[in-house]
Amino acid sequence: MWRSIAALFVVAAAASAAHAQSTRYPPDPKDPDREAARHSKVWEDALDPERAPYDDLVRTAQRLKDDNTPKDRQDAIAHLDTAVKLMPNRPEAYALRGELRLAMRDYAACADDLAAAEAHEPSDENIDRARERLELGVCEARAGRFPEAERTLARAASMQSARGGEAWLRLGEVRIALGKLDEAIGALDTAAETGDSTAPFTHYLLALAYDRARLPGDAADHMIEGFRSERPSFSAIENPIQPLLGVGEREYMLALGYLYAQPRPEYALLYFRRFIALAPQSPWRRRAEEHLRELAAVELPQTVNRQGGNAAIDVDAVRGALAKVMPQIRSCMAKLPATVLEVKVTRDGPRSPPSRDRARYPLPAQAISVQDTLELADGVARDEIDAAQRCLEPLVDRAGLPVPKDRDTYYAVSFYAISP
Repeated sequence: MWRSIAALFVVAAAASAAHAQSTRYPPDPKDPDREAARHSKVWEDALDPERAPYDDLVRTAQRLKDDNTPKDRQDAIAHLDTAVKLMPNRPEAYALRGELRLAMRDYAACADDLAAAEAHEPSDENIDRARERLELGVCEARAGRFPEAERTLARAASMQSARGGEAWLRLGEVRIALGKLDEAIGALDTAAETGDSTAPFTHYLLALAYDRARLPGDAADHMIEGFRSERPSFSAIENPIQPLLGVGEREYMLALGYLYAQPRPEYALLYFRRFIALAPQSPWRRRAEEHLRELAAVELPQTVNRQGGNAAIDVDAVRGALAKVMPQIRSCMAKLPATVLEVKVTRDGPRSPPSRDRARYPLPAQAISVQDTLELADGVARDEIDAAQRCLEPLVDRAGLPVPKDRDTYYAVSFYAISP
């Protein structure tokens, strides 16, 4: 008992000395709240001597995080490691270290840190808490902890202070990964209603969910809606804010984009093939194979693009002529199963005889040129592309494309070639 009383006197003496030091400047009677806070901090420092160095470490780490260089981030984490050892039951160091690891895409460590911060946080429902739960759910999902991520994101989405529709978007994304397609669609519909900056990606995820639920009409509507604000590219798929959940998801979504929003069946074929190669054990493999069977029945080329010229042209006649030789053209591509070649053909009409009375403008010569527009495999040999070009050029030349009838006119068209 006497030892306890003595200890209290020691603490009181320390607090008194600290207070004497703090009153070097006279108290401000106009700011009693500030004076009360000063007295409170004196007692906190006396009773909890590790609090001050902990706070200093967290503040230093925050400054380093704000500087945002790779070395600064590593130094910040080192400071936070020390802070966590000093006071393992406080949330601030865990939360800040989790944010750093999220920025560094170290998702498993990020999830561990933000879960520890959540466990030690007071149970207040504020804006920061909603943001922290959103970030925790993002990290859990990308660490492959889908059930935990679903629970965390559902809590974040239910908070009124949740940031726009992003919590709902991330919840829908996780539910797709879990195969809960109806629930995913419900969450993504809520996200879409917010109309925030994530809208294109929300529509792409809805297209993915509807496609896998075998509702292709709804999938097409959402893919078109997402692409409408991004054309001419699928930027939100190609460069997502966070990595997509699951191997091959990028390829699957791009396949849907070229199937519905920017119709290029040759590209869609290639991306579905790539998805199956990357994720052979995926639960969505069967759906991708269904698409491949449907695309195999499509007559190619589906699209003939006009590239220039002043001649009248019957595009359907050009497509029909190319369709007759397309099986042989595709055979030329047999060694390039992950490549699409764009073939450009120029056809000119009869030339007027030379005349001094009127100017004659030069016309492009008849030609066939090839360029590789899409390669989904590494290390495609240039000589294999050249061999495919040598193989298909005479086939295109003999295909019987219509010749312009009017003098001094020409047209140029292009189409895609892909392996069988």
